[in-house]
Amino acid sequence: MSGIQTSFQLSADRTSDGPRAPSEASDEIMAGLTPAETREFMALDARNQIDENGNPFQWPWDVTGAAKARWLALFEKHEAALAQIKRLDRTRRRPK
Repeated sequence: MSGIQTSFQLSADRTSDGPRAPSEASDEIMAGLTPAETREFMALDARNQIDENGNPFQWPWDVTGAAKARWLALFEKHEAALAQIKRLDRTRRRPK
């Protein structure tokens, strides 16, 4: 996977904390995304290469730019959900 940080919602029945191959990660859903969107994002992300400085390479296989745009849309949807979760968490932690 690329060097982009993501957060996952783990299923309750996960028994191991060890690393798993992408094919074994079917019980993980990214916050804000559906299972199908998570699979789509992971497939696109696996094709995206990051250089030694953390900068993404061009997507030479994506001649129309549609895949990169879809990856970005899914990433932004995920980030928005994480921001909402953080806001809700801060609200719940405030003393009353």
